Formats: sequence, structure tokens, C-alpha cells
Amino acid sequence: MIATLFLGRFFCGWACHILSLQDGCAWLMKKIGVKPQAIRSRFFIWVPLGAVFYLFVWPQIAMYFGGIEVAKLHVAKADSDGWSSFVTDDLWRNLPSGEIALSTFFIVGFLIIYLLGSRSFCFYGCPYGALFSIADRVSPGRIILTGDCVQCGVCTSNCGSDILVHKEIKKYEMVTNDRCLKCLDCVGGCPEQALSFGFTKPPLFKKISKLEIYKERYNFTLWEDISMAIIFILSVLIFRALYDLIPFLMSIGLSVVTAYLSIIFYRTLTNQSSKIRRTILKISHRITPIGYTFITFCICYFTLIVHSAFIQFHSFRGQKIYESVITDRSSTRNPQKLEKALIHFELADDFGLITPLRIKKQIASIHLFRGEDRKAIPFLKELVEEIPEDIESIGRLSVIYMKQKNFYDALPFLQKLVELQPQNPKSHYNLGMANMSIGNYELAVIHLKRAIKINPSYEKAKTGLSMISNNRKDISE
Repeated sequence: MIATLFLGRFFCGWACHILSLQDGCAWLMKKIGVKPQAIRSRFFIWVPLGAVFYLFVWPQIAMYFGGIEVAKLHVAKADSDGWSSFVTDDLWRNLPSGEIALSTFFIVGFLIIYLLGSRSFCFYGCPYGALFSIADRVSPGRIILTGDCVQCGVCTSNCGSDILVHKEIKKYEMVTNDRCLKCLDCVGGCPEQALSFGFTKPPLFKKISKLEIYKERYNFTLWEDISMAIIFILSVLIFRALYDLIPFLMSIGLSVVTAYLSIIFYRTLTNQSSKIRRTILKISHRITPIGYTFITFCICYFTLIVHSAFIQFHSFRGQKIYESVITDRSSTRNPQKLEKALIHFELADDFGLITPLRIKKQIASIHLFRGEDRKAIPFLKELVEEIPEDIESIGRLSVIYMKQKNFYDALPFLQKLVELQPQNPKSHYNLGMANMSIGNYELAVIHLKRAIKINPSYEKAKTGLSMISNNRKDISE
């Protein structure tokens, strides 16, 4: 941010991996004959600022009114407080799965570029880009005129940010647009070598109006932009953390795409003619074969979104009710609330494409609270299969089987607990007692002695050893 105040958006142009992805995708698309075409929207330009508010401002407001004390700024040791990653052996722990990462790259890269134009995520989705664009307005570092410009327009055609470079140079002798990423494509492409990067008076301190150059360049009517805003907000609510998988920036990209496709879909159904980029969907009231394919795709896609909204609603409502029971001590034994939460969770589980681990764990917890141990078992087993180190679920399964006196089924889970918690005397005690119950006294003695060694005052383990000693005497007699 500090560098942007002096040099402009150099970070975006030279250090951002998302921009590299977008430029790489645009280059590949041009190689196969698909030229990205930029669009202009009154609404999309506000999306990054909305993302900034959600990421950086809203959490502070929520903490303030929620009575949560803001954490003090401090230097954290590696892996302390659950977030520091200066030193770690698990580099992927705070990153999404490979499938989600690839999906994000496809949406932010190829799809958004094809629909909205080159570098469109930078201007219509990236919250950091919004912050940098504000800082760029006071930056003295700009593309400036240092030679004779013949207004050939090569600089504009080379610009991947959809800036009318030649017009801005003619009027202001510099590029004033905050979309400029200082990539220097215009400088390198100028046949007259009339452009260069330099320092001058920032646009904020000059009388500059973008409307003089970019007036009437919108691709959507006012009502279409308003409709896209509504669709976008609803889509973010649906996609954000759907199935506990979709990250925020991916949900932004999906929502932008959904809003845009909705307008094109409506145009195809109602207007005389319609196209998506350079592809004709409808002409003279006649829908083309590609248009029918597009309509079919949109119907399937919007149906999936409605389904996702159904899942998201029940996941959200179930979570809210469940949290109200857990956090409110006076209602921790409120079976009616838990029943409502269970209904929502089961609907999300039955109709969802996948069931998040969080919901599986909460369904299991509700069943255990209701005394329905057998119903909890399949969910707990799924949790252990997906997360073999889930101590809580392993412990719950072992307790259920021990209560049922099903010691043979309990043994693998008790053994796993000992492997995960070798210094926990209770884990050794439980494994020892299970082995004693099936007559495996040698192993029982080993684990009970281990429990006593870890905790010399563990009376239960001592009692267990006495029981084994008495049983052995009875057997020998």
C-alpha cells in the first residue's frame, strides 16, 4: 500500500499472482482465436469496495456491537494463537483444497475474462485492487507523455485494462485512470516511443473528469445494472461458504458471473436480438442453435443455484439454532430447539450434494444428547474416515461401544486414542479395561501400568490392576 502511494499500482502489474493468471489465460484465449472484450457496468465497479467493507470494516463493527474485545497488535510466535505461519511444516493448512483452488483459477481466469474482459476480476471483484485504486489517485508515479504522440492508438490496443490511453495522453499528457496497473505494455508498444513511466502531479490534485473520455460506454441499462446488483448480493449469500468449501473471493467471482449470465439470459428470452460476447444467441426474434444451448445451460445452472440456496438456508438455520443451544446455558437441555436444528441439518444432509464435516459432527452431537447412540454411530464413523486424527469423534465412538459392552468394536478406537494421546492416562486406562473385559489380561496390565506411571495417583487404574489380579487367582484356583 505504501509503495502504491508513490509508484501507483505497480504491485498489481508486477507481483500479483491473480493478474499473472488472468494475463496468462487471456494470452491462451487469443492463441485459440478468442479475444477478450471488456465491458462497462455501473454496478460491477462497486463490487470490490463492497468486498473491502465485508472483509475489513464489517468484522470491526460486528465485534464492537457484539461486545468482543479487539485483539491487540502483537508479534506472535510460530503456530501460536492458531494463525501464525512464519514457521510451519504444514504449508497447506490455511489454503483451500486442490479442487477448490483449480476451480477458483478457472472462474477468476478463463470464465470471467471470457465474459467480462481482460483483467476484469481486478476491477470487478478484487478487494485489494479497490484499496490500491484509491491509493493510486494520490500517487505521482504515472505513465506520462515524454515525446510526440501521433494518436495512432497502439497504446490503447495494447492496454489490457481497457483504458483509452491515447485519449488520456492527448487531454492530460498522462494516464489518469486508476485501472492502470503500470504494466508498461503501452510504453513498450508505442511506435513513437512517446510514453514512459515518470512522476508528475497526481490526478487527485487536478481537475479531471473521466466522463469527458468514457461517457456513454456502459453495456447495460440502468435497470439491468440494478437487477445485477440484486442478483449479485443474493448469489454471494448462496455461494459464500457453501458446503463449507467455497471461499469468499471464489464466491465473488461466481456471483459476478451469475449476475451477468442472468441479464444475458433475460435478453435472449425477451429482446429482438442477443449475444454473449461475439457469439450470436438470438437475431431477428429467432434463437440460434447456440442460443438454445445457452438457454438450456442457464436453466440447469439456475436450478443448481436454487438447490444451493435450499441447502444454504437449512445449514444456516440449523447452525444458528444449534449455537443458541450451546451458548445459552439455560437452554442446554432444550429438546425442542435441538429437534428444530436436527430437522434443518438432516434436510441439508439428505438433499445436499455433499455433507460438510461440521454438519455431520453436529448431527452426531444432537443424537448423542438425545440418547440415540446408534443413530450417531454412522456419522461419527464418517468423521473418523475423513479425519483419522479426530480425537473427539474417536473418543465418542469408543464410549458408545463401551457403554454397549461391545468391547471388540471399541478396541480399534481405544487403540487409536492411545496412539494419538500416548501421555493421556485415561486413554491407557480405557484400553486396559476393554482388554480386561475380553480376557486379554497381559495387554490390560501393560496399559493400566502405563496409566499409573503417567499419573501415580490414578486410583481407577490401580483398582483395575487389583481386579485383574483377583481374576487371575480365581482362574488359577
